[in-house]
Amino acid sequence: MRIALLLLLTISCLASSTFAQQENTDSLKKDSASSWSFSVESDYYIFPYDQNILMFIGTADHKMLHLEARYNYENRNTASVFGGLNFTFGNQLQLLLTPMVGIAFGSLNGLVPGLEVDLTYKTFYFNSQSEYLFDFTQKENDFAYTYLQLGTSLFKHLEVGLAGQRTRLYQSSLDLQRGIYLGYSFHNLNALFTTFNLFTDSYFFIATLSIDF
Repeated sequence: MRIALLLLLTISCLASSTFAQQENTDSLKKDSASSWSFSVESDYYIFPYDQNILMFIGTADHKMLHLEARYNYENRNTASVFGGLNFTFGNQLQLLLTPMVGIAFGSLNGLVPGLEVDLTYKTFYFNSQSEYLFDFTQKENDFAYTYLQLGTSLFKHLEVGLAGQRTRLYQSSLDLQRGIYLGYSFHNLNALFTTFNLFTDSYFFIATLSIDF
């Protein structure tokens, strides 16, 4: 009888230990998997006077590591891949700095160092994406790219703001494109509509759809 009780107690202890170890392992796996975050974005450029352009941007973040891939960003029929680091600062005023370096290939080929800046304070938001392309073949093709956003949340899911852009993706009479945007977010889905260069001959629109997961 005592032997049976001891055997039963031993089996119970082993089962409890195994269950606890399995639970901890599952928890670690879950935490490790959830520490990755991804986003996919598509931007549809609508030109009344030229051929429309579809751009893609994908990102992956794990702790400080930042990975990014783009298509039709630096130029038409050009892809680029980046690697960088995320640095966060502040509490109420939150700053995220992401220095990175990448390579562009396709119709343009070059080395592309860049910096992304995200600054948030209460309902206000500022975003800057800047890079400089050093062309591998001709120095005359070197170019500085910039995209800027400054906005605020009117309601829980609605955002409005100003935008600016300097790019070689298309030709216009303005070196810096100026615009306003309206955005709507629902869970992890975000939609944005931006109008650039209103009341000029170089006006165009960008319809943006992105998802975070």
